Amino acid sequence: LAWGARPPGQMPVSPRAGTRSAHLPLRTVSFPLRLRGWREGDRIRLSAGSTPVAKLLSEARVPVPDRPTAPVLVDGDGAVLWVPDLDRRAALPGVENDSTFWMDIVDGD
Repeated sequence: LAWGARPPGQMPVSPRAGTRSAHLPLRTVSFPLRLRGWREGDRIRLSAGSTPVAKLLSEARVPVPDRPTAPVLVDGDGAVLWVPDLDRRAALPGVENDSTFWMDIVDGD
């Protein structure tokens, strides 16, 4: 896991194979962030509205026994910001020239 802040306009480094990345508007991120397993009742705010993470996992055909280990990134308020395995990020307000907070998760060899 790697993370940090990027100033506006700085392009992310090309990820290696097996890397999942998220870039979030720094101004809208409520710290501390936690990467944890999915929990019943988790919802993520997408551009078309709020959706249960369980529905996304079901649509992606993640087996029910594997769902509790599906990682989700939550902010300090408990809001789901990112579901790395599905590459789904929350729709957060931001301005084009805002600094971003980035996270990369690299699968182990």
